[in-house]
Amino acid sequence: MYTLIIVDDEVIIRSGLKSSMDWASLNFSVAGVFSCGNDAIRFLQDNTVDAVLTDIRMHDGSGLELAEWVNQHRRNVPVILLTGFSDYEAARRAVACGAVRYLLNKPTPIPEIQQVFSQLAQWLNNRDAVARQENEMKLACLRQVLADQENAEKLWGNMAVLCVTIKAASLGDQRNAPSLYSIEQTRYFPGIARQTADGFAWMYPCQQAYVEEIKRLAAIQMYGTNESEALSFTAAQPFLSWMASSSAPDMTQDGNRYISVVDAYLQENLSNKILLKDVAKKFNYSVSYFCRMFKVWSGMSFSDYLLQYRMEKARGLLKNTSVSIAEIARATGFGDSRYFAHSFKKSNSVSPSMYRRRMIWKE
Repeated sequence: MYTLIIVDDEVIIRSGLKSSMDWASLNFSVAGVFSCGNDAIRFLQDNTVDAVLTDIRMHDGSGLELAEWVNQHRRNVPVILLTGFSDYEAARRAVACGAVRYLLNKPTPIPEIQQVFSQLAQWLNNRDAVARQENEMKLACLRQVLADQENAEKLWGNMAVLCVTIKAASLGDQRNAPSLYSIEQTRYFPGIARQTADGFAWMYPCQQAYVEEIKRLAAIQMYGTNESEALSFTAAQPFLSWMASSSAPDMTQDGNRYISVVDAYLQENLSNKILLKDVAKKFNYSVSYFCRMFKVWSGMSFSDYLLQYRMEKARGLLKNTSVSIAEIARATGFGDSRYFAHSFKKSNSVSPSMYRRRMIWKE
């Protein structure tokens, strides 16, 4: 059954719309009745509905303002606007721009409202069927990626996958991933579950445009546990690497290849401030997960590796070029030559100028 809210500042009208209609026969139930658009918006910020029936003129937030908010924040929720003759042109423009799906003149006969909501129920049925089919196809695609990893890149397409890891102690034996039901776009995201080293992973495939939405939906279904983490992937290889590391935490397979990607990024941005979140983004990883994986690949923390990388480049410049120490400090991302000299001496037990002289003497 679908849900709707009724919004009208005239108590007789909103009460009459709620009580005089046999909503159940139209496959609808009334989730709330409000006297103004702003109250309705506050409700919609925290609640899910399938339709909005609203008057156009109200004392605190008009029906057009409500329709515009719904069009921006709950795009697939249809708005049915009740309008008087004087407001018809403005309401017609709202229909033209997509903010309003149906337009009804006041006063509206009951049979006309019944006809509109009968059509609306059919439209919602068709929309949900299409959404369900699309997401079931994504789920089948994800199963193929897991079964045929050699061809994973070809199979992946424009899919995104949200992975929620949950420790077994948090939820018990949760072998089936619960479906997620949408607040904003489509209504249904099925998932699959895989056992990990210390719990389960719920995996939800979707279109890339829906990633942020289903992150919020997944957070709602965490059942209050703090022992969970949600990661999103938009490419096959990072996803498969994550799957491998989840089942075998000491996984080092393809570590050198990942390190080479990090090295290329560091080389390109060496003179700039390098942020951990930007490097993690190269792999579509969260910062926390990237840090864990990087230690698996390299045997050290990212901050230690970055310092080591900068020092290696600095030693090369000191040995093979005649550029000033200040220029080397800037080129290797230290910026300030005094800070560079302090860091260099701490890492190499000699100052940059002494290191250069020793390299010249050796030659």
